[in-house]
Amino acid sequence: MAKRCAATRKNGKPCQAWALQHSFMPFTLEWRHFVYRFVSSAPLAIVLCLLYLRQRRLLPMHIIHWLGNVVGVLMIMLMPAAGGG
Repeated sequence: MAKRCAATRKNGKPCQAWALQHSFMPFTLEWRHFVYRFVSSAPLAIVLCLLYLRQRRLLPMHIIHWLGNVVGVLMIMLMPAAGGG
């Protein structure tokens, strides 16, 4: 158990880096947007890190991330623009 806890602490930095990476997409110069994007993507980054620590395979994480990207693109394509007529 102690070894696993050490691995989780050590791998906390990549989780934070992945969440921070998604904070800048799309890039807007507003600090509230950065905070919102970081906080909203941090839980998924932590879950994906914990899944990797358990399975030691990256393919499931790539598939989950790809599906999230597809859903995001479909939402943009299918939903009308905010405020549009």
